Amino acid sequence: MADFVQESGIPVVWVPRASVIEALITADGGDRYELLATFGAEVLDDLDAALAHARGTNVRGLADACDFAGEAIVAARGGHWTAAQAVAASALGQVVHGMFGYPLIGGLGAARKRFKARDLDMATLMVLKVALLELCTVKALTDTRDAESHPFNRHGDTTRR
Repeated sequence: MADFVQESGIPVVWVPRASVIEALITADGGDRYELLATFGAEVLDDLDAALAHARGTNVRGLADACDFAGEAIVAARGGHWTAAQAVAASALGQVVHGMFGYPLIGGLGAARKRFKARDLDMATLMVLKVALLELCTVKALTDTRDAESHPFNRHGDTTRR
């Protein structure tokens, strides 16, 4: 699972449901994103459920991140994928800056560097989910000029898909 998350950049930590994760893991690398889109409604339902559990937790930046994530889900359900991606990037920014405490100036680069260096073998089970999220977040924090083609980037650049 750790190899899958790190290689694909698909954050299968709290969602989606097990049947979708199993299908993603057995699929070829290039087919994974199309398969994920096939299960779009189920994944969005799972995201909504996870978001409902996260709301109300007293962690700095979480309320704003949840609000942005909720807006991203609504946009995705409406077929507005670029808007959903842009709002999801805002949610990610709240997590990196608010929850993890990285500064607004230079913080994304510092987070990317630290997340990329994460050693899963050194992570205890208690922090394994966070470590996996850090590793898949590296792709989202990569500047698109340096990025390999993948469906999500924080700049909302749909031409790189």
